[in-house]
Amino acid sequence: MFQLGDWAAAGQLTGRLLSLEPPGGTAAFPRLASGLLRLWQGDAPAARTDITQALRDSGQAMVPEAASAGYSLLARVASAQHRFEEARQLVRTGLAECAGSDGPAHIIRLAAAGVHAEAECGQAAASRRRRDELSCAVTTASELIGLAHRTAAGMTSELAVASAELATAEADWARLAPREQQDEAAREAVRRWDALCFRYPAAHARLRLCNALLTTSGPSAEAAAELRAALGAADALGARIRKLAARARVAVEPEPTAEPAAAPPSFPGAVQSGPSSGLTGRERQVLELLAVGSTNKNIAQTLFISEKTVSAPGSRKPL
Repeated sequence: MFQLGDWAAAGQLTGRLLSLEPPGGTAAFPRLASGLLRLWQGDAPAARTDITQALRDSGQAMVPEAASAGYSLLARVASAQHRFEEARQLVRTGLAECAGSDGPAHIIRLAAAGVHAEAECGQAAASRRRRDELSCAVTTASELIGLAHRTAAGMTSELAVASAELATAEADWARLAPREQQDEAAREAVRRWDALCFRYPAAHARLRLCNALLTTSGPSAEAAAELRAALGAADALGARIRKLAARARVAVEPEPTAEPAAAPPSFPGAVQSGPSSGLTGRERQVLELLAVGSTNKNIAQTLFISEKTVSAPGSRKPL
């Protein structure tokens, strides 16, 4: 439910599970889910608290599923806070916990979290011209992407989520590699997450693709389309999308007008509604997406509504 974008219902279910006060090992998984949601919502400190408690709940009976999820998520939290050496150590600890596991997905998940941290570290080091830090990040990322590839080669059948995580790791690795490799790696990550209908990872992959496109060729129609597609994923992405949109010269909000202020839009970038428009907020959202060329199916996926609602919102005539 979290991955598919139904955050409200998933959060309620997680809260109900934890309210039952399950024993330690059983409590670990709903706590991990809660930590994941908090991370996606941009609350890194709260995410750290939940995930750390989940690992404590697991205790001596730590299983690979909890170890890989817990340590990879903690590494991503540390990366979001620019605690790169901590992220590096968390990945090492997770890999040690999962040593001997016959589940390749656990190793790929941890390696992907590590590559992401090194890509973030490398870009921060490059902006500050800290060559030693950049070199260390490239070396570590190279080792981790190699580990992920060797692990994937040993899979007897393709695991969809693990393959999407590997594609994401490739896109992160490409940020430290020659520029011409970035676009295709990022597109593959978008394709993989879209195929799973995992909305938030897909939105992050789109932001990575936009960054790659802006780096290699500057503002473009493709970059604008991907930015707009990411807008409906989650309110927590709003600030990052606006910053990138400014770089891409993409308008994600209507220009200010002399009309009286209307009610706030229900997601970042939505066209505002009000008495003067004659349209509901949802109808204005649909119209905005139609204006940038989205199909009814894409609009339905973006706004979490049915295609029937898109074609005939509310009681109004079909658009």
